[in-house]
Amino acid sequence: MDTLPSLVYPLALAGGLILLRRTQGGLGSEIVYVESAGQPIVIVNDVTLANEMLDKRGSLYSDRPSSPMATELAGFGDTLVLRPCDRECTQMRKHIHKTIGTRNELEKYAQLFEAHVRNFIKTLSRRPEDPDAAIRHLIVAVIILITYGYEVLESGDPFIRLVDIPMRNFSEIVRPGAFLVDAIPILKYIPAWFPGAGFKRYAAKMYEDNVNMAEVPFKWTKNAMSAGSALPSFVSLNMEGKTLSYEEEHVLKWAASSLFAVVTPIGAPHKASVDDVHRGYHIPKDSIVVANIWHMLRDPSVYSNPEQFSPERFLETDGRSAEQDPKVCAFGFGRRICPGRQFADTVLWLTIATTLSVFRVSKVMKDGVEVTPSAQFMGNVIRRPVDFECDIRPRSARAEELILQS
Repeated sequence: MDTLPSLVYPLALAGGLILLRRTQGGLGSEIVYVESAGQPIVIVNDVTLANEMLDKRGSLYSDRPSSPMATELAGFGDTLVLRPCDRECTQMRKHIHKTIGTRNELEKYAQLFEAHVRNFIKTLSRRPEDPDAAIRHLIVAVIILITYGYEVLESGDPFIRLVDIPMRNFSEIVRPGAFLVDAIPILKYIPAWFPGAGFKRYAAKMYEDNVNMAEVPFKWTKNAMSAGSALPSFVSLNMEGKTLSYEEEHVLKWAASSLFAVVTPIGAPHKASVDDVHRGYHIPKDSIVVANIWHMLRDPSVYSNPEQFSPERFLETDGRSAEQDPKVCAFGFGRRICPGRQFADTVLWLTIATTLSVFRVSKVMKDGVEVTPSAQFMGNVIRRPVDFECDIRPRSARAEELILQS
């Protein structure tokens, strides 16, 4: 007989969320089933099983669950990460893949990447006490440059604020249980002036912020193309020599906006489009299917001492095989795998390699005692390390020269 995955909990909304958080430990099962307000949720804790379901059987699991607050009221439904698996979603992914989806395509931007990383290390040398601000500026600056061909200012750039606000909104609006309308969708029809409908007014402001993030830089690039001053970019390369229809321009505009991706510990949820049976497990139609990437990357059966910082674990040595490459699951699975993973990997590698070639990064000393960062994280859906201090200094006089010359 086909059965539901193990650990069936018919829970109310709050209880479902508590259990979902607890599954970060895996609960000792490769697959877990919960219900939240009647919504089936399937949590996959095993990389092999996730690949079998979300990749090899991807046609059944490539859709996204709908969130009335995020996808309908606040306008995030036009972004690639939350779009249903429809024709526009496919077109967006094709645009991204052919422009920045391969290492060969990224070669076009190599000099731009290197220039921005050089600016980053100069900024870090001037303000070593605030690496977080330098890192965030680098990431947004590079994405805006390759997406729109726009060079951001070193500080106070309006485009950075334009992007930063919706990203902060996204973290809040997709937080499980944050808005009652997601549990009771009929509430979305309440007028914004109605008592208790503050979420409608909140969503309207988010919608405006999202539209501005998509529209303003896109129009800037179109104007630059008309003036003959546009740099090669995701938008310009996909518009060059073409007359796009309204629908085609809409797809390209939101594909561009979607390049400002976010990092989550458990991956964006999939949705089962049909009833399915896999390995004897019955996956009900419309189940939310979550790949528990947090657990996969901390599975003690895969990684020795997974909480310990040990980059050498990924190198093969005499008598010891390299441990599993995190990239097998870190960017998601199947047809909804992150299309910008090559870009992220390239910029991350270049930034780390350049930084470590000229700086020595170490723990701070206080009263003669070395202070070890807590390795704790903050945030709900979008996670980041809590603030911590570190000591960043040029490796040598020669390294300092290289920084100044960069």
